[in-house]
Amino acid sequence: MSTTNGATVTELGAAIRQALPELYLTPRQVGEILQISIRSVYRLSSTDATMPTLRLGGTVRFPRAELLKWLQARTQGRAAR
Repeated sequence: MSTTNGATVTELGAAIRQALPELYLTPRQVGEILQISIRSVYRLSSTDATMPTLRLGGTVRFPRAELLKWLQARTQGRAAR
């Protein structure tokens, strides 16, 4: 299937993903950011109701901007000056 300019839907989707920052992170990406296992990410998201999590059927995603704010609010220690 092609769009009006000849690009396929797959090519268009790839171009959009490159142009926009990721709005949602996968459990693997969150695990990499926090340096914890994917299993720990799932456990944390199921036990902490304050963690921003999107569940669609069996899929779990994390809204990037909300997750970063959530992490910032939990940063411990003195604030950087």
